[in-house]
Amino acid sequence: MVCTPRPVGAASAADAFAFSDAQGVIGRTVENVTLLWVAPWKAYWAFAFETLNPENYGLRG
Repeated sequence: MVCTPRPVGAASAADAFAFSDAQGVIGRTVENVTLLWVAPWKAYWAFAFETLNPENYGLRG
């Protein structure tokens, strides 16, 4: 996700952290919380599978 500032006057102060495309405060909140909860697990599994990849150790079959 690329974090770029919105143009001045394009959004109200309440929408400063509205990263989600969902309409409504509840929908955006659920999507943002889901993203924040899932991101560490995705990183964990990415590092775990990268560590288990035999090509990283010169063990090609």
